Amino acid sequence: MDHMSQADYARRLGVTRPTISKWVKLKRVIVVGNLVDVALSDARVKRYRAGGMPTVTEDIPTPKRGRPVVTQPVTQGNKVSAG
Repeated sequence: MDHMSQADYARRLGVTRPTISKWVKLKRVIVVGNLVDVALSDARVKRYRAGGMPTVTEDIPTPKRGRPVVTQPVTQGNKVSAG
């Protein structure tokens, strides 16, 4: 895990995406292109963050996108049956 998006890095550290943007401006998070250099950024966050390094979550949950699936009841004429 060398590089990841800022959103994934935020989820990994349990902070918000705007927090990562702030840390990028303060040079606490190192960005190469559009991706965060994880090893360098972890070292800088650990060094400069008042509370030290936050708990790291290696298993990053993927956000659900799009509309939720809704199951409609089956209709037969004027009657509605569940199934």
